[in-house]
Amino acid sequence: MATKLIKIRNSRILKALIIIISCISFVFAYYQALNLERYYYDNMNPFAGWIFRPNSTVMGSGSSAFATQIREDTDSVRKLVTVYISDEMVESGKAFEAEETRIRKAFADDLERKKLQHKKNIIDSMHPYNEETEIFEYPNSKVHVLSNFTYSMQIAADNSNNGITTVDGIDYYKGYPLDAIEIDDKGLEEKQESNLNKEIMIARSNFKSDYAKIKKHLGSLKNYHYYLKDKQTGQIHTNMKNIENLKFSDEDYGASIINGEIKFSAFLRNVLNENEDLPWYYDENKEPRYLYGAESYYTYCFGSLDENRYDIYIQVNANEKSIVEGDVYSKLYNQWAQSKGDFKKNITIFLTALTTWILSLTVLVAIAGIKEKEGVKSARIDKIPNSIHFLISGFACAVFAILPLYIYEYFFGWDFLPTYNIGIASIPANLILIEWLMSVSREVKNKNYFKNTITYKLFIKRISSIRAWITSGVSKLTHKSIKRKIFMVVTFYIILNAIIVAFMAVYYHVTPYYDEIGYNTCIGFVLLNSIFAILYVRKISGALDNVLSALTKAEQGDFDFELQTQYMPSAIRPLAEKTNNLTDGLEVAINDAVHSERMKAELITNVSHDLKTPLTSIVTYTDLLKQCKIEDETARDYINVLDEKAERLKNLIDDLVEASKVSSGNITLVMAEIDLNEFVGQIFGEYEESFKALGLDLKYNVPEKSSVVVADGQKTYRIIENLFSNVEKYAMPKTRVYLDLTTDERFATLTMKNVSRDEMNFNLEMLSERFVRGDAARSSEGSGLGLSIAKSLAELQGGKFTIDIDGDLFKVAVSLPLKP
Repeated sequence: MATKLIKIRNSRILKALIIIISCISFVFAYYQALNLERYYYDNMNPFAGWIFRPNSTVMGSGSSAFATQIREDTDSVRKLVTVYISDEMVESGKAFEAEETRIRKAFADDLERKKLQHKKNIIDSMHPYNEETEIFEYPNSKVHVLSNFTYSMQIAADNSNNGITTVDGIDYYKGYPLDAIEIDDKGLEEKQESNLNKEIMIARSNFKSDYAKIKKHLGSLKNYHYYLKDKQTGQIHTNMKNIENLKFSDEDYGASIINGEIKFSAFLRNVLNENEDLPWYYDENKEPRYLYGAESYYTYCFGSLDENRYDIYIQVNANEKSIVEGDVYSKLYNQWAQSKGDFKKNITIFLTALTTWILSLTVLVAIAGIKEKEGVKSARIDKIPNSIHFLISGFACAVFAILPLYIYEYFFGWDFLPTYNIGIASIPANLILIEWLMSVSREVKNKNYFKNTITYKLFIKRISSIRAWITSGVSKLTHKSIKRKIFMVVTFYIILNAIIVAFMAVYYHVTPYYDEIGYNTCIGFVLLNSIFAILYVRKISGALDNVLSALTKAEQGDFDFELQTQYMPSAIRPLAEKTNNLTDGLEVAINDAVHSERMKAELITNVSHDLKTPLTSIVTYTDLLKQCKIEDETARDYINVLDEKAERLKNLIDDLVEASKVSSGNITLVMAEIDLNEFVGQIFGEYEESFKALGLDLKYNVPEKSSVVVADGQKTYRIIENLFSNVEKYAMPKTRVYLDLTTDERFATLTMKNVSRDEMNFNLEMLSERFVRGDAARSSEGSGLGLSIAKSLAELQGGKFTIDIDGDLFKVAVSLPLKP
């Protein structure tokens, strides 16, 4: 049973049949909706307490086709009386002379209006308005302008005098004199004159024929009766046979103004009753006009006829008993009567068609995409993002549903009678709607609707990366709690401002006039919100600055501070507390390290002192032995070895003591001006013979100008002597040694380069550490302290000490500060 049901639901024939039913019901519903809409505007009062309360007369609410025809015919009577006047006036051409005068005056007024507008445009192009002062200013003007002419003054002029302000007989626009604007209006006048001649020619050619049409039409009317008497000439215009008794039935449309007294029939008073309903109608420009009082009632009934010049009487048959067949009024009355009688039937048909249409759409949505084996199968069109699909389908539905109405209105007028053709022409809108609903159904059944939205693809799917991007700057600066709180503040600021801006947009949409108080209030909220955000960010940045300052002091060795965390924002307070704890821990660690280093230095000093006492005795007795006359050659060799080793041990102890003093800072520097050129040359002289013995060729490159540095002579000697000693010990014999002395703006730099005797397969940074030697086997003499002492002594004097290795090339550079 289930399989058969699925097969039925999958049947293309069934889907096609349901779509056909949907289209047919759509056409019927569309057609009946047009009928009801037409009946609504003709017979319903849209301003009554109950919007669907029907008016009981053919006049409707004042805008029905019957009421519109009355106003059109009244306007024809006006033309007959005021423009054409009489057959004799038309035939003699005198009537057209008056019409021509009116046309010329209208064109002359239009020309002046265009000239005025041209001048206004020129003044507008000067951009005179100063938004800060709200005054129109002309700083470089050579003509007299109105000073302190404000925006509100111009608004008042726009509302009362076409934007013109007159002062002492001079017309100003935005405070600038119009007479001061010179324009070349020759071309404009020529064009206006050409258009005027064409208009007069067309009016003259159609004047008589239009007069004949109006007379013929008014003469054919059986239900529209008029009587007009010109009080100045006594001429009477009427289509009535009996004008002795100008009374109208209260059951028909009747309006008159005799000797200045306006009267309305009970029928018309019911339409114009302002206390109960608000009558309205479409004017000649198809704009709605509403009737509020006697003045607008007069315009509605008599148009622009002059009540002071004419006695006017208009009566129109408007009920079933009085209506006479044979003219346009009987036709319109019959249509109204039929539509009124068909109203209930049309409502029934409309509701039935609408229900059928909705049910057909529901069935199509239910069976969309269902297959026997594959389950719910998507279509290619489902790949379109849902929001884009919705916009495209909605736009297409609107076009195909509304376009036929506009086409019929264009060809048949706005009051065309409903027809099935409009519904048939709108079938594509129904098909597009079906396609979109079935696509939505398939997406929902596949649980893919939300994932196929632009919002999901661009934002939700990438929410992690977007959030990481938004908070990246904060996350780099702070820990998690700070990041979260700053992000919350920024988000709250953006959302609150967005709400205020949205409120402003909605407020100005529903308020069609400039409200300075409302505008300033919204701006004030935005500024206040911004001030709070700035103060919070300033507070956070100030707290971060305090933390950074504390860390800078700690970096420089100053731990004598404590951050006042109780006054900091909650987001920064944990960081400040950790900074306090960190500095406390660092101070303890540094004190321990200093104490440990001091203990090491004291140990080395004490041990060295203890070693020096017996070593001094050894050296003394070795010297005494060397003075003795010892004949045994072997014994003399032993004494020489003993003397040599004792001297080496003495140098090692001296280096150890000096390294200890340098590392602990317990050393006194006697700074003086030293000529480094002579200083290096002196030390080179001491090592020249030993270098020659090893076959080392020293290339000495010094500038001619003296390089005077500020340094301790003894300590500087020790630095440079260590460099030469290092070359003597570790340089490959019979190679070149390069010694360069250079200067820059601040330092004099002594660079020594030599080829190493042994392979340098050790860490470069360790060479300047204590007890590290170039030969790991320690086959040569040395303590391993020379380079370490040299580096420390150079840095203590404000200099620099660097080592570089390139294969077997060893390079060391010592920089000392030059004399200022």
